[in-house]
Amino acid sequence: MRPLRIIGTILVLLTFLTISGCDENIFSDYSDDTSDEAQMEQALMYLDDGNYAAAKAILLTLNQNDEEVKRALASSYAGTAGLDIPSLITAIDNSSNNGIETVGLVLGDSNNDLTSAEVSSKTSDIEEAISLYEGLTLTDSVKAQLCILHVTRTVLVLAERVGTTQGWPVSLDSGIATVVSGNFDATSVTKINNSVDTLNSYIDSIDDLSGGGSSLREGFDDFLTDIGYSGGITDVEIADFVNGT
Repeated sequence: MRPLRIIGTILVLLTFLTISGCDENIFSDYSDDTSDEAQMEQALMYLDDGNYAAAKAILLTLNQNDEEVKRALASSYAGTAGLDIPSLITAIDNSSNNGIETVGLVLGDSNNDLTSAEVSSKTSDIEEAISLYEGLTLTDSVKAQLCILHVTRTVLVLAERVGTTQGWPVSLDSGIATVVSGNFDATSVTKINNSVDTLNSYIDSIDDLSGGGSSLREGFDDFLTDIGYSGGITDVEIADFVNGT
């Protein structure tokens, strides 16, 4: 399996395992909620309509320690970045099982292109969503959501490095520019390692959503072998992975 294809495989399996294992829209957990709280109910209606900015504006005024508020707020941040299940399904249908291309179809424009400002704002939104989900009770569903968010953040980190060193906009598709090891600063390497560690920790729990019938762990272990993972990844290994070497 080509290195980039494993990202697509992981993303496809996570998306559909989460949908099949939960009676919920992964990034709109409360679209059918019947909360008695007027403000929360209005925020949920905005989430259901895809008006993430309006939902976020309300949710930020509510109790930030409440798990329901955190989950809804995380959904609004992910949605603001352009990450939602309908978009993911459409992207999966129109991509070649290439994880970078799949994320590009979700987050980019009609050409899968992202500008520097877009990468910055979307990364910020995704990281806010990650932070909120990490503060929730870590059910299998929450872990699945975190995995999808971390895959997305990793692609955005790669896009930022390519754009900064080789020019904007960046096209997130199978022909993404060659990445060299010197392009990665310490912050980028740390973020990618954090995301890989999270995926490695939660993959087995995600398998529970399908009743233990998926090959997600096997595929991810192959990915770890491909990148030479041994408790951490260097900038050279990241570059080799993206370049398919």
